[in-house]
Amino acid sequence: MLDSRGLLLTIVALLVVTVAGTVGYVVIEGASWSDAAYMTVITLSTVGYGEVIRLSPAGRLFTVVLIGVGMTFVFAAVTVWVKVIFEGELERSLGRRRIKRVLRNISDHFVICGYGRFGRWLAEELARKGERFVVIDASATLPADVVGFNADATDEQTLREAGVARARALLAALPSDADNVYITLTAKELNPRIFVVSRCEQESGEARLRRAGADRVVAPYAIGGHRMVELALNPSLPVVVDVDDVVAASGREHMTVAEISVGSGSVLEGATLASGELLRRYGVLAIGIIGADGRLQVGVPPQLRLEGGHVLVVFGTERAIEALAAASRAEPAAADIH
Repeated sequence: MLDSRGLLLTIVALLVVTVAGTVGYVVIEGASWSDAAYMTVITLSTVGYGEVIRLSPAGRLFTVVLIGVGMTFVFAAVTVWVKVIFEGELERSLGRRRIKRVLRNISDHFVICGYGRFGRWLAEELARKGERFVVIDASATLPADVVGFNADATDEQTLREAGVARARALLAALPSDADNVYITLTAKELNPRIFVVSRCEQESGEARLRRAGADRVVAPYAIGGHRMVELALNPSLPVVVDVDDVVAASGREHMTVAEISVGSGSVLEGATLASGELLRRYGVLAIGIIGADGRLQVGVPPQLRLEGGHVLVVFGTERAIEALAAASRAEPAAADIH
């Protein structure tokens, strides 16, 4: 901001001096406007051309003053311009080299495409979990502690430079569904094993993103809107109390949402979730279930009997979810969940 202001001030100052010099030669020596402007420019630039105006003593004194004042502004302008051009370019060059060194050695990382409000939240969450990630954004100013660069995330070469071929997952967080579709397609071509989670703005965009290869599609506005309406219509939903119980029981442990596959022959197969047994035994809350058809049902009826192939969506601490995941793979025990 200061550099931009300095550039503007020096340009304005040079224009003022040039106009003042031109007017001075016209008034003092009676020169034409073109000769006066030419005389002013060669005086300020110190190129050494001969005088085009026969100067009187007053004109020579004016020229001396013009040289002194003008050269002061010229040197100031050159200083500011050199600082902006060379220091800025050097800083950008060193920054690019540092990023390239990091990207050459990074693997099993996350790639975030887009650093708007949603992308910043993703970066903060990954940083809090201690995960390595690279951010790509065409114009956002990235913090010094964030590894990333300004580029078009839909460009294949950009994704290559971000190490998509070696990445664990890609988060497509651009506000355009079309851009996220293109990013998903390109990422899957570069790394068929990469796990892609994409943001979706339009309802019609979810199907396209899944066809493009997105493993998960998140519609933040739809999820947030649904949750707000549910809370407004049912201010005392029992699920709110249950979540508060889980959080209170967890102390300061991090809470998260996860998917748990019900294995065939495990202790969860054939079980029901009546009376909140899952919450009491494992400290997690079931908030949804994905059936064999792949459709998500928000809210699990207590009488529903779990089957192999079902996927439970649960909320709880990472430690509790790990315990439940282990149980979902274990052989039936005497004390099943009923």
